[in-house]
Amino acid sequence: MLDRQAAVGALSREGIVFRLLTDMAGNSILYPIHHPRVVSSETLVGVKEARRLLFQNLSGMRAGLPPLPTLIEGFRGTGKTSLAIAGWQSLNTPPHPPHFSPCHLIQISREGINDIVPLLDILAETTSPAILLIDDLYFREGDPLLNTFRGILDGGIMEFPNHVALIVTSNHRHLLEERLSQREDALRGSELLDETMALSDRFGLTISTSEPSREIYMQIVLAKLLEEGIISRIPDSWETQLRQMEQLQWNLSSTNPSSSSGDLNLELVFELSTRFARERGSRSGRTATLFAKKLKRGLLEGWETNTL
Repeated sequence: MLDRQAAVGALSREGIVFRLLTDMAGNSILYPIHHPRVVSSETLVGVKEARRLLFQNLSGMRAGLPPLPTLIEGFRGTGKTSLAIAGWQSLNTPPHPPHFSPCHLIQISREGINDIVPLLDILAETTSPAILLIDDLYFREGDPLLNTFRGILDGGIMEFPNHVALIVTSNHRHLLEERLSQREDALRGSELLDETMALSDRFGLTISTSEPSREIYMQIVLAKLLEEGIISRIPDSWETQLRQMEQLQWNLSSTNPSSSSGDLNLELVFELSTRFARERGSRSGRTATLFAKKLKRGLLEGWETNTL
């Protein structure tokens, strides 16, 4: 149960970013996060339309327009959480409207779903906008929290305050794990479809992210290398060189790639990052980020950053 008095005090005195923490006994507190993660717009590569939709939905809060509850779903590591954080940052970025109040960000785990209703009641009595973020959410068959969450989305006698947004991220399109046995045991195919869509359809806005193309992946890699200070700039010719290597059926198994002109060996970057993605089985923003961090620390066997 959420301690109302402590939560009100935290929201008024402890900052604007919190995690809702719940202990084994079911007691919950708003724990302040004094060093929140920062997401730069330059790192949101390949999600331009997703970013536009989310920002447009959230920006309405500045004019008193209630935001639609939003589901961001898609391939793992494609920046779903980063999008949510960037959306929150956008509301706190100048220029500010008159009588501006900073937007709160509150991250809630599955275990904190039971505290959402009392938290909304507290937030309804404040004037500061707030975003409730439930990250990486999914439900298994028979999960008691499933019906609770459905009731929150449906509203019933409770209405979301106009200045409070709900963002949910998930790797599951319909938030429910679907097993092959469920398909085989369904009396009618429509029964399973209705069950899995019953929850996701309650969101007013669904934003999908997908595994990036190889070109977008390489663009993310270069952005991450720049962010880590491994390279000083991104060459204007990188797209042309990538297409040329693809047309020539460049051998990715090569262990001695030739050097590119200029201050960056693009062939080496392309080979290393592609090999890394294959080893992890994921071509995504998360993979590109980890690739750049490991490269900077010399943790990729046989390669040094000064060879770039």
